[in-house]
Amino acid sequence: MTKIFLDYYCVAIHDTTMRRSEIIKADVLKLIRTLEKGSALPSRTALCDLLKTNRVVLDQAIRMLVEEGILIAKKGSGTYVANLIPTVRSWGVIVPDVADPIYAALVRGIEDVAHRLGRSIIVCNSDFDISKQADYIDRLIGHAVDGFVIVPVLQSDLKENYRMFMKLRHLATPYVFCNRLIDGIDAPAVLSNDFYGGYIATKHLLRNGYERIAYLAPITYKGSIDRCQGYITALQEARMTEDRTLIVMDEPTENEHGDQRIARLISEYHVDAFFCFNDALANKVLDISFELNHPVGIVGYNDSILCEQASTKLTSVRYRSQEIGSAAANLLSEILQTGFSGSYRLFSYLPELIVRQSSLPMRARSV
Repeated sequence: MTKIFLDYYCVAIHDTTMRRSEIIKADVLKLIRTLEKGSALPSRTALCDLLKTNRVVLDQAIRMLVEEGILIAKKGSGTYVANLIPTVRSWGVIVPDVADPIYAALVRGIEDVAHRLGRSIIVCNSDFDISKQADYIDRLIGHAVDGFVIVPVLQSDLKENYRMFMKLRHLATPYVFCNRLIDGIDAPAVLSNDFYGGYIATKHLLRNGYERIAYLAPITYKGSIDRCQGYITALQEARMTEDRTLIVMDEPTENEHGDQRIARLISEYHVDAFFCFNDALANKVLDISFELNHPVGIVGYNDSILCEQASTKLTSVRYRSQEIGSAAANLLSEILQTGFSGSYRLFSYLPELIVRQSSLPMRARSV
């Protein structure tokens, strides 16, 4: 039992040292950029004092730079700059999944601005994994990126996110959030107005004669809650009575139980329309309504390729991802030039409704 604990402890210490070494490596790279080829680095003691680190972490950072051919260590003489750092500047971009059309468009917007400014981007997929996001941030810091555009991973325990982004702030590495914020983190951000998206979707269904409108979301977090508040506001504005049994935010698409719940909303609760958190969920509702031979009005979210591929083309709220990506990149560039400021740097884009067949007025609806 003692050996297992010691092995675990040693692994944890090694991982912590490696993470810290990546950060110190980035600091050494910044120093190297001020030197000429062949110049000697300050002594290890002086570097430890300058970078506020210890000898173990510093040695690991320098060893990585030697392996990359940036430094050369001469025994008994010192460490020298072997090759100058390329002058091309880069930004780190971390998204949940670049294969998702929303994030692909976001990255395209960032890339367009980066190219215009003579910057390159390094794109990483977090896969909604907090530890993978942390690893990529450490690696990109180690490669001395100038700044980050991040779609942050959300989780119930905020400690890891807080630690990670406070580290960026401590290192004065600029970052901009896209799509969502993290509680407790004061960060520049470019967002889509989810409240407005929920409001215009529900308003559209009400205008087309629907009265029993359900809201479905696969998970409860700020974006789904904001869209729900927009949904409720539209109902209140129309002086419609809220029925909380028609609000479902607990993975209704993942299993047979979820399908049954949607079917019950249609057949037992007499729902005549659905506002859905995303297009995949809207498509699921469409399939079930066809199986029941009971057509309903449907509005999805994201305006993905599913909208045109569905048997009945789906009305959906468009996210304007490319514009958000461009705005985030421009904001990052501004921060890199002027530094963080006390001003409130939060920008919100209004989504737009793309109307198709799934939400035709009730009198014009057909299966």
